[in-house]
Amino acid sequence: MKKIVLFAVLATVLVACESGEKAGAEELQNIEATLETAEVVPNQIATIEVDGMTCVMGCGGTIRTSLMETNAISAVEFDFEMGRDVNTATIAFDKNQISLNEMVELLAKINDGQFTTGETKLSNLPETHVEESNNSTSSSEAVIEASTSRFEMPNLLDIFSGLFQ
Repeated sequence: MKKIVLFAVLATVLVACESGEKAGAEELQNIEATLETAEVVPNQIATIEVDGMTCVMGCGGTIRTSLMETNAISAVEFDFEMGRDVNTATIAFDKNQISLNEMVELLAKINDGQFTTGETKLSNLPETHVEESNNSTSSSEAVIEASTSRFEMPNLLDIFSGLFQ
């Protein structure tokens, strides 16, 4: 019996380590794909009053994620203070890909209408011009490498119940 339990624990550790490496490689591919497709050049800044936020981490993270999924937003920052009724979100975005009204509508839909918006302000960002060079020796590419390691313990009950069937 002791040998079976020892074997099960060792097999669990080996399987968990192997699946963690695969998951890390998949995460790396997802990060690379996101970096290739998610470049947004903002040309406007929106300042939106947001009512209904209880914390900057949870509520702010939900708002940020929802806005970033539009692939038209480059940054979202919050002026949040606990206990204050109305907090402010500052959003840098590309006005050619999303409008202020679309962002306000999106905010109203998050978490079944948890957030309401108040006063909004728009300001333009100065356009930046990037000069392209035809000379291939003077151009450079940024290479980003990321690696993750993750250890996940499989469900031991599933493993043990499979041994005794």
